[in-house]
Order: sequence, then structure tokens, then C-alpha cells
Amino acid sequence: MREVRKTNEAIVDNALVLILMDLVARRNRTTFVGDRLKCMKLPFLAANQMFEERAKGFNLAFFKYEHGPISKGVYSAWNHLSILGLIIEDRNGFDVTPSGSALAQAIFEDVLSSKVNKFFRNTIENVAMTYGHLSTRRIVQIVYDTEVLLPCSGIRKKIRDAELGEDLIMILEQNEARSILEIEPAWLETLAIELNPINKAGLTTAFSDYREGRILSHEEVWRNVPS
Repeated sequence: MREVRKTNEAIVDNALVLILMDLVARRNRTTFVGDRLKCMKLPFLAANQMFEERAKGFNLAFFKYEHGPISKGVYSAWNHLSILGLIIEDRNGFDVTPSGSALAQAIFEDVLSSKVNKFFRNTIENVAMTYGHLSTRRIVQIVYDTEVLLPCSGIRKKIRDAELGEDLIMILEQNEARSILEIEPAWLETLAIELNPINKAGLTTAFSDYREGRILSHEEVWRNVPS
């Protein structure tokens, strides 16, 4: 187990965080998901269920901080999804945009709805349906009463009894997992573009350059090569 994610793992986390936020918003018949505290605890509840089953879906490392479980990976996902216009944040919390909801639903239908990913789909859906409508205060109470298997010591503790800074969830290596979220290579390539601001910006710029004549097409290059 480790704390630092690989690039593809971060991309998958971005997708799963977006799907969870969209499910919560649609479950409540709105675009609003919740404030930062609520939107941090919901991925924890899903990731912890996966970690307990040694299922490698989320690749988020969580540790205990002043207000419960915190993950730098969730902060990173929010940042990427916001830059891409898939979610927006104001003083009240996060909303999922129409483009964010459309992408989340496409990933859900094409990736999570496959038979091999049934456990991951059910886990994320159950968290959204069970906790998505609850207040932040109630969710925090539930999280503090949640028992976790501490990855470093192997001891079971409730979150409220864990030490500040103590690791609560770590990233599973593939050989440590009993099951792994399966994503087709084509979808992984799509997510690498759609959910990475740098890749998305580069592709957008390339298309813009081509449309505006700032680069030559393959045919134009060869047309200018002496025969």
C-alpha cells in the first residue's frame, strides 16, 4: 500500500468523484451537491467500503484531520473538475454543470454499468442514495462513528478515536486487491483527455490552431515536399 497515486489512478478518481457528485445532485433533483465538508466525506464513505473489501476502485488516500477524513486526491479532483467547467463552486458549495452531468452519466453507463464493475457501481450508488440527502452535520456524525481498519496497524478503530494525522485509507497495489475497476483502454484514453486540464487544453488549442490555419495538415505537408 502507498499514499501517492499514479497518473491513471488520479484520472479514475476524478471520474468517480464526478459520478458521485452527479448522483447526489440528481438524487436530490437539483444541481447542488453540498459544501466542501460534505463533498469530502461522501467519497470517504465510498472509498472506505471499497478498501474494506480490498476492491481497487477509488485510489484516494485519506488521513484524519481536524474535521475528520481528508484526502489530497479529492482536493485535486475538485480543482481539475472546476477548471474543466464540470463543477462550479460558490460560497454555499458545489454544483454539477450540465456538461459535468452529461459526462458523469456517460461514464456511469459505459464503464460502471458493466457486469464486472457491479460492486463499484453499487457502492457509489448506495452512498449517493443513502447519504446524499443528509445534512453536512449528520454526515459528519455518521463518519465519526464509522469503524475503519487502519492500514498501518491493522487495528479497527472508529474515526473519532483515531489520532490526528493517522492514515485511514491507503492506495492498494494491484496485487493486494481482490477486485479492480475495469476500464477499456479507449475509455481510459478519453478520460485522460476529458478529465485532465492540461491534456484538454492542449487538444483544444490544437483543434483551434488547425481550424485557423496555424498548422499544416498532413496533406499540406506532403504537397510541399519536392518529388
